[in-house]
Amino acid sequence: MSTDANDEVNVLQLTIHDLLVGYLAGFKNGRNVLSIADAFYR
Repeated sequence: MSTDANDEVNVLQLTIHDLLVGYLAGFKNGRNVLSIADAFYR
């Protein structure tokens, strides 16, 4: 299995006062994805 440099990702955990909001993923190819934690909606 080979890996492409564009598959690399950096992930940032987002919190407010110790409450998990979600994760922001930044891919080397410029794509960014924000995932909101289920617990943040409650």
